[in-house]
This record gives sequence, structure tokens and C-alpha cells, in this order.
Amino acid sequence: MKKAQKLFIIALIAFLAIILIFTLAKIDIGIYWYLPLAIFALIFLLLAGLPDTKNIFFLILTILPAIFTLNNLKINLIQFINLNLEFSLLVNPASLLYTIIVLFFLYTLVFNLKKIKTAPLFYIMLFFVVYAGLSIFWSPDKSLGVLEIIYLLTPLSAYFISYVHFKSPKDILKICWLIIISSFLPLILGLSQYLNHDFFYEPDSFLGRLTGSFAHPNSFGLFLVLIIAVAITTYLSAKEKITGEKKIILFAVASLSLLELILTYSRVSWLSLVIMLAGFALWRRKIIKTAVFALPIAMIIIFLFEIIRDRIWELFSFSLFDSWLARKNIWKIAWEQVLKKPLTGYGLGTAEKVITAGKTWLGGSVLPHNDFLLNLLELGAVGAIFFLALIIAPFYYLVKFLFSPKVIPGAKPFAVSLLIILISFLPAYVFESFSQKIVTQIFLWSLIGAILGQKPIHKSLTKIELGK
Repeated sequence: MKKAQKLFIIALIAFLAIILIFTLAKIDIGIYWYLPLAIFALIFLLLAGLPDTKNIFFLILTILPAIFTLNNLKINLIQFINLNLEFSLLVNPASLLYTIIVLFFLYTLVFNLKKIKTAPLFYIMLFFVVYAGLSIFWSPDKSLGVLEIIYLLTPLSAYFISYVHFKSPKDILKICWLIIISSFLPLILGLSQYLNHDFFYEPDSFLGRLTGSFAHPNSFGLFLVLIIAVAITTYLSAKEKITGEKKIILFAVASLSLLELILTYSRVSWLSLVIMLAGFALWRRKIIKTAVFALPIAMIIIFLFEIIRDRIWELFSFSLFDSWLARKNIWKIAWEQVLKKPLTGYGLGTAEKVITAGKTWLGGSVLPHNDFLLNLLELGAVGAIFFLALIIAPFYYLVKFLFSPKVIPGAKPFAVSLLIILISFLPAYVFESFSQKIVTQIFLWSLIGAILGQKPIHKSLTKIELGK
């Protein structure tokens, strides 16, 4: 191992340790802003010590969920650069990391333009991003639009990086393990929140919920669904290669993720989990026995714990602030606003402002909680069509991948698992703004890119080579 790489690993460990200590001790990082920021800068300065492009991206995936604990460090770039502009542009460590991923993609694009142009989804993504970028010009708040472009580009950049650089089932397996490793800090923080009763409360609710390292329980819940799914995928897709120690890690991560997922009280996450587990059970029929055994246990848990029963019952209640009725009211307002600008929308990043302007009551959420409606509102019918194509197209290409005779057999189980995962997240697009859950989207699109980017089988390959 090179000296620069050793320093890099030391810096990474120090960085994660500082995050953990400051968070568990409830110390305001802003007071000591220079310390985590210095470590953060050191890590990315030492990226040059990693000669392998894949390792750089692997590192970014690993620290991604942890970075949110530093998001109270904000810099107004407009003031920092002394530009005399009418709007501000606040950035935090998460948005800086997203920007690094986008720059990493641009670097990859320069040297791999031909391959990227032939990648599945390239033109859909290109038209969608270009149109979304143009919408900034008719947006009433251009600073929001600029940040939203970064958020939009980041998962798509991760897709192309994976598509270009990850070429074997072994690479897919590495991404799965890194996604699992990335969950360690959020799970530790979630456990700490539970033990210290340091819960998240909505302004209109007394229900304490876990958030891990994320800003909201729903974001944490959907992230945990992905962690459980990736743990199952890793076990099923590479069962013969997994040692006893790794099986223990997978079981521990999946079990703790399940417990903390319950305590997020995120109903859309619960629904996605049920769909995902049903999908894996249908695929691997041996799991059906486990599912039949687990179902009555799950029902007992639901009926034993009043708070879980109440959370489910709220789906059918008529409270303005804590039920689907509130969501329906927001959808109604959003739709009324859509009809005023049906073709082009109001511009990227404007949904909350537009809904707030249309509300006739105080309090409650102003999030659309529906990705199709969100895109209709911000980008009009044109943008919504591109968005739908972006959601549907991966299903087509993954099915095509599965039936291709040129695909290395070891990659196919990962493709089946990813199809199940994508199906399980469909309710999140309908009942939650899932496209805004950037970390989970980055992981998903990284997996899609890694699978669709697999090298085809060449006739010259021997059976021994195919088995590698």
C-alpha cells in the first residue's frame, strides 16, 4: 500500500470518528467548524493518493450517508466569491459531495464519450436534464433551480460512472458491500437516538421517530429498505463466496435495519419493505417457508404495539395534519396550480413555494409527496413525460439484459434482485417524493449502471474464464 493511501485511510477513519463523537455527544459542530471541515478537506485532497478511479467512487459511496451530520456547516458561495448577485447560493458538505460526483462524471465523460453516448438511457437523461436546466430561466427563484440541477445530476452521474468503470459481477458485489458498510454510521446514530430518546418530532405530532444521519424519518426509512434489500441481494447472489463472518455482518445489518425501519414509523417504507420481501420470496421459493413463518409474527407485533396500530389506522383517519387527507389536500392544490401552467411548469425547485402560495390554511406540509405531480408542477407536461420515461426505462433494459445470451451468468442474479428492488420502491414515487431522496437514488442508479455496464461474453472466453 502506498504512503498516500495509508494517509488517506487514516484521514477517513479520523473523519468518521469525529462525526460519531460530535453527534453522540450532541456537540454543536458549528462551534468547532474548522476541525471537521479540515478533515473533510484532507480526505478529498488525498483522493489523488488513490490511483484507481473505481476506488475513488467506492470511497464516495461509503461516506455518503455520514456526510449529513455536517450539514449545519453552510457557506454562501455568492458572498464568499464576492459576486454582486441578487440571490444566495448556500452549500453544505452534502451538496459539495454531490458536486464532486458530478465533476467526477464530467472527467469520465471526457475520456469515455463514445461509450457513454451508447449507454442505455443516455438520450432520455440528456433531454430531461437539458429541459430541467432551461426551466431555471423561467423559475422565480433561480438559486433553488441551480441547486436542484446538482441534485438531479448526481444520481445520473453515478449511473454513468458505474456504467463505464464497473465491468464484472465482482464490481457489482463490491458496490453492494460498500452500500452495506455505508449504513454502519447511520445505524449507530439511529440506535443512539433510540437509547437516548433523542427522537424526531413533526411540529404537529407527539410521535418520536428515528432519523439516523438523515434529516427526516422517511428518508432514513427508505434508505433502510435499500440496505435490507442489498443485504439479501448480496447473500442470494453470491452465496457460495460468503464466509461465516460476512454472513454474520449481513444478518446483523439487516436485523438492525429492520428494527430501526419500524421505529421510523414511515408507512411508505413499510409498504416498500413488504413488496420487496414478497418479491424475493417469489423469486427464491425456499424463502416462502420463512415468509409464511414470519407473517404471523409480523401480525402479532402489529397488534401488540399500540403505536404501530395507531400509525396504520391513521391512514384511514381524517386529521388535517397526520393522515392521507392532508396529502390529498396538498395534491388538490398542486393540481390547481399545474392547470395554470400545464405545459412548462413553474421551474425547477419551485414546488414548495407554489403550493404555499395556493394554501388557504396555516401549518402542515407543503411537500407534494408525489413525484409525478412534483414534476408536473415544476417542469410541466414535457418534464413529467421525461421523468416517467426515466423511471420506466430501467425496467425495460434490465429485462432485456436478463434475456441477452451475451451476459455473464454471474450478473443475472443481481439484475433480478434490482428489478425486485425497483418495483418495491414504486409506491415511494406515488406517496413520497422519492426522487428527492438523493443518497438512496445515488445507490440505486449506481447499481443500475454497474449491471447494465457488464461486459458481454465473447466467444473466445473459456469456461474457466466465465466462472471467474
